[in-house]
Order: sequence, then C-alpha cells, then structure tokens
Amino acid sequence: MKKQLLSLTLAALMLTACSGSDSSTAAGADLSAVEVKNAYNGAEELMGRDYGKFSMPSSFEVPTLTNVYTIDYNTVPPKYDRDKLAKLFADFLGDKFFEFEMKDDGMGGVYYIPEEGSNTGAYYGSDGIFSLSIDVDRGEDVDFENYSHYFVDNNFDMNLDLNGVDTTVAQQAAFVDSEINTLFEGFFDSLELKTNALDVYSDGFMHANIAFAMDGVILQSWKGDYERIIERQGREFYETFMLGAEVTPDSKITMIYALNIPTVVSRQPVDRIISLKRAVGILQSDLPDNASYSFSDVRLMYCHKSINPRISSTVTDPELDSQQQAEYNSNVRTLEPMWCFFIEKPDEYIGEMIVKVNAITGEVDYDIAPENQ
Repeated sequence: MKKQLLSLTLAALMLTACSGSDSSTAAGADLSAVEVKNAYNGAEELMGRDYGKFSMPSSFEVPTLTNVYTIDYNTVPPKYDRDKLAKLFADFLGDKFFEFEMKDDGMGGVYYIPEEGSNTGAYYGSDGIFSLSIDVDRGEDVDFENYSHYFVDNNFDMNLDLNGVDTTVAQQAAFVDSEINTLFEGFFDSLELKTNALDVYSDGFMHANIAFAMDGVILQSWKGDYERIIERQGREFYETFMLGAEVTPDSKITMIYALNIPTVVSRQPVDRIISLKRAVGILQSDLPDNASYSFSDVRLMYCHKSINPRISSTVTDPELDSQQQAEYNSNVRTLEPMWCFFIEKPDEYIGEMIVKVNAITGEVDYDIAPENQ
C-alpha cells in the first residue's frame, strides 16, 4: 500500500498542474509600493472581512519580512557525488545501510535497496528525484482518501491526537523542519526547507508538505489547479517545487521524496513591493462582479507560470522528449513574489486553488481550473 501511495503521489506531482484563465492587470489601480518590511502592515484589520466578491480568512500568519527577491533559476537535476549521497542514505536509514551495497543505476543515478521487494531503501536518480523510505506496516484499514489538512502557519497552536499521542501542529512542524534541514544540509545551496502543511490520517501518520524557501518566503510547493495545453508549445502551469515526508505518530520520518529541485542562478533584491492591503484593494476592483471566493489562507509566495513541452505522462518519442526536457530544465526562468489567496476547498481535493496578485506588477492571475472559477 505504501509503495502504491508513493507512486501515485510522484505521478501526480510530475504532472504538476496549476489552473486558471487569462491573467489581467488592475486597470487604474494605485500600485504604489511599500518597503518590504512594511508589506504586511494593516493585515490584522483584513482578517475575517467580507468584501462581497471574496471573504478573507479569519486569521493568517503575519510574518516579518526582511528580504524579497526575483529569483532566476533552472531545474537541471543537481549532480551530487557518491560520498555525499552515501552520507544522506546512512543518516536516514541508520543501521539498515551498508555503503558497499550502493549501486549505480547506469544512467547517472545511485540507489540502495537492501533486498528484493523491500520498501526500505534510498535512491537519487539522474532525473533529480530523491526517494528515501523505511518499511512500516500501516495496516489495511487506513483511508488514504480522507484526512485532516492543516496549514501550519494558521493552525500553529492546533492540538493533535495522533493515535493516542498528544501534540500540536507547531511541534510536529518544528520536528520535521529540524530533521529535514539537518538531513539535507549542503544539498540545496541558498534555499532552506520549511514545512507548510500537515495531512493527518486515521492511523495518526502524517504527510508533511515541505517547501523550499529563501529568507522565510516559500517557493510554490502546492500543485495548483491550472493547466492549459498551448498548441505547438506544450503544457502551461504554475511550477511546483517540493519535498514530501511521511511521519509516524511518535515523530519518526519513514519516507521522503523530492523532485523538481530548483537551482538558483541569481537573485535580485526587491526593495519595495505592493502591500497585502493594496493587493486586497486590487482584488476588489479587478475580480469579476459575480466572483464569490472564500479564502482560507493568504501568504507571499514565489511563483512562476511555465510552459513544458511534455503535455502528459505518456511519452511517444523518448529521444525527442529527452532532448526537450534537457532544454526545458536548462532554461533560466524567473520566480516573482506574489500574494497568494488560497480558496477553501474540500479536504479530499488534490491540489490548491489560488488567486494571485503579483507583488511587483499588480497583475492578477488565477491558479484555478476554468470549471472551478
């Protein structure tokens, strides 16, 4: 069951989708920017307010911003030497790891599987995907379709009963952050790792959504709802970068996967951005009159709408696809800071629906499938 769940998760993420219709700019809006440190000023008075076209969440995190950037990046799979991977595998697997059993996959990747058919093992592929797991019996009665979803930032003090273990969202997020950043120390250059959300299942196990971040501001780590096939170009979507981890009720990490790892090529400081209060004003004027959104969270996040020539998981011409993916990965793209307004959705919905306001240009875009708008 565990292997099947991981496979389905990775398959979904490889087709990272994000949604929406055409973007637009707030016509005539006052886009006067503020210093980055003041971008959240007045946020408390926005909480819980109903603006007709949308309502704001009753609470959300109001962090202290220090630095904001535009970030140039690519997704060429990072190359790690064997010794570095061996240390990572050993740190994760503990006494289950024997370095002499590490093997090359013949394509530039390295893996360690102690025995045939085992769910315990570690892998880093030439495609830039990490997969680390320790076999654990979760029984047959776990309902993987239903779970409780908690954004960490606005459920910080929420109490959790994890199959008899009393804890809080904050405690579990802090544990995951410490473990993951320690494990991957030195792997992701200037990027840190931050737990964004926890999904809690009926047996007390959790899935942690973990984002790459720069100076506390995260890169989009949720599969969005928008995608569009553009003829002769490819699939348009908001790019997603993330790690995922499985955590036991007694705080042990038994699975980690990572894919679409960004490499920062350069970054340019942004001194002034549109404030959250101004972004709300832009939505008031720019959303259609028939809009009716209920927002569950709002945060500043780095985003980029990308076009990948691979339009599905079915590849008919492997050689051409390999060439196209190499070109796509090496292309330098730019992440920009955006105010992201998350729409309330059913817990079982995979992915997020987000209305976005570019914090530099004021442009409004919809990370929402047209049928969900």
